Amino acid sequence: MKVYIKKGTATPVEITDLVVSFSSSNSMQEDRLLGNTPSVMLDLDLNNTDGVLSDCAGNTFLIDLKEADSAGIPTQEFIVQEAPEKYTKKLSLNLYDVMIKFNKPYKSSLTYEKDKYPTISQQLDEMSNLAGVSIDKTGLSNTVLSKKAQWIDTTIIMRDYIGWIAELSGTNALINESNELVFRNLFTTNHDIEFTSDFEKTDLIAISRVAYDDGVNLIASGNDTGKTIYIDANNSYCDSQTYTDAILAKYNGQSFYGMSNLKTFGKDTIKLGDTATYDGNKCIVLSIKRKYVGTQSVVELDGEVALKNVDSVVTKVSDKVRIKRLQVKVDQDANKLEIVAKNLEDAKGDVGNLQVETNKIKTQVENISAGTVSGTKQYYLQTTSEDKPSKTDSAWTTVQPSTIVGQHMWYMLADVLANGSETKHEPFELTGIKGDAGRGIVGSPKLTYQANTSSVVPPTGQWLENIPLVNEGYTLWTKITYTYSDKTTSDVYSPSIAGKTGRGVKHAEPQYYLSTSKTELVGGEWSNTQPEKTKDTWIWTRYKTIFTDDSIGYSEAVKADALNGWIDVSIANKSTIEQLNNSINLSVQETTAIKKSLQSTNDDLHALEAQTQQYATKAELQLTKDSISQTLTEEIDGKTAVLKQIKLQSDGMHIQGKEGATTEQVLDEKSSKIVVNGKVMVDVNSTETRVQSLKAEGNFATGAHKFKRGTMKEISGETVSCTNIYWVGGE
Repeated sequence: MKVYIKKGTATPVEITDLVVSFSSSNSMQEDRLLGNTPSVMLDLDLNNTDGVLSDCAGNTFLIDLKEADSAGIPTQEFIVQEAPEKYTKKLSLNLYDVMIKFNKPYKSSLTYEKDKYPTISQQLDEMSNLAGVSIDKTGLSNTVLSKKAQWIDTTIIMRDYIGWIAELSGTNALINESNELVFRNLFTTNHDIEFTSDFEKTDLIAISRVAYDDGVNLIASGNDTGKTIYIDANNSYCDSQTYTDAILAKYNGQSFYGMSNLKTFGKDTIKLGDTATYDGNKCIVLSIKRKYVGTQSVVELDGEVALKNVDSVVTKVSDKVRIKRLQVKVDQDANKLEIVAKNLEDAKGDVGNLQVETNKIKTQVENISAGTVSGTKQYYLQTTSEDKPSKTDSAWTTVQPSTIVGQHMWYMLADVLANGSETKHEPFELTGIKGDAGRGIVGSPKLTYQANTSSVVPPTGQWLENIPLVNEGYTLWTKITYTYSDKTTSDVYSPSIAGKTGRGVKHAEPQYYLSTSKTELVGGEWSNTQPEKTKDTWIWTRYKTIFTDDSIGYSEAVKADALNGWIDVSIANKSTIEQLNNSINLSVQETTAIKKSLQSTNDDLHALEAQTQQYATKAELQLTKDSISQTLTEEIDGKTAVLKQIKLQSDGMHIQGKEGATTEQVLDEKSSKIVVNGKVMVDVNSTETRVQSLKAEGNFATGAHKFKRGTMKEISGETVSCTNIYWVGGE
């Protein structure tokens, strides 16, 4: 990923190193498959400590959203919709692609008069000029581009018009990497997903019908065997079944699952309207969220299609839109019929007026009475001519023929009436003449490098496969060599001027300030050593940074709440700890007295052994020793422990519970120890108590505080393990 900022006509400046966090999101409107005009939104957090960004208004950000950074400066533009009021050390910006340039009313200057109505193509050209964004019209059919636009509402934004045009053609409008608005079909590309988590899918959805319903007129194509795509009721461009027929021809029989929480890595080529296949399930992509971690992104895909009823994939026209007030006036003298339709939606009071001569509608009335539509029929015709064939051509067939290179495939839909007659709609072209084979790129481009003093003219010397060391003021040239399928090659040169030697960090160290105020630095001075905290004082910290040019910088001073809290706990519990230490000292003293008593008994035992060696047999001595051991007991903490083995060594008396035991207690004049396998695990003396490994089961209490294992949720929603600290004391 690369991030540049461009101020006016100045050369863009790279600020990638200032990026703290970065995420993007892009989604279609809820419950809409067609006619969407989404804009990619970026959440960009920058380190603005040095005040590089002092004003974002009127500036453009150039950002490369690909996983692998491409050579040179990125071209895709993003705009700050609302500049921040304050430019802090951590600057958070919301950026959008150039789709937002169409968020202004369409102030058309075209002529909207009879015989002078502009085409949709002319409207798109005008909106492109008004917004300053190039519009690629290759994704629209000639039928849509050549349609006459007989109305205009200058209060509606251009983005809405673009959405209706896209919907009329069965597409969605997106901004590509070259900042062009393109019209893109659904199901254009499928992406195989190898990794995911928490994946969920809905029932299988199959498209079999396309309909437009403005509350007065219903235009529909297809049948009710599957689900219906509904055209926006406000889309006044849709006035003929020709358009619903064309959309149905694109998507009839397409099936897919809705989904949620489809997560994977990378996949920077996924676009809205594509499909993603995971574990054999083909799902439609209606929302894309990316969070960039280093050079890789985590992608979350969603495509839940809300089913309002059994017949619709997209929300049907609301009841509000359906409520129309019709007034019909017949002027017999003028031989005219006047129809006034009033839209009562949200009390807007939109009024439309239509006047026609009564003899002009006679044929239409007669046709309607001839019968109702009972079904549809699809016709195909392949011709060598690019001219549209006649609806009455005898060569039309209901079976689609195999495509022949160099010929045109035509499609025509016919309504079958109840009386068996057919009403045929205007034919349109499905496929055109296949062009010559193109020239493709073979393999990966070859990159070579060379340093030169000129930043304008490519060098002619030896090109190296490894990047050479470039001194300040020189230009690093990159040559990209492409090899094509026809065995030809081409070279692309890219210069990069070496910048001045940057300033690095030589050393960083913490500094401390003991303040008499918890809100400001008062009454102390900065020190490299941590001061001793007292009551009603607070420790503040900062970092001193020494750079490679020997300059010095300081971070912002912050109150060390965690450090102050721990020290306060230590002070508050000092008396409790001292009491505990006194108790331990007393136990040591009592243990020493027990040791002396045991030592005396041990001396008697040795004297007895010496005497019995002269007068008793070995068996008799063993009996005597066992008898003495069984009778040797001492009272410790109110419990009687039978001492089986006692040894007096140079480091003190060793007492074990039974023969062969690995745990023993060692007593001397200064301490009491517990030793396991020769390693001291507990050491209690007159000044301190040491424990090799201390484990608290459940919780650990010290003074007025209790520590307990638990969990918590971070701001991102991730659950992590932690240690909770509770205050259990008084006020």
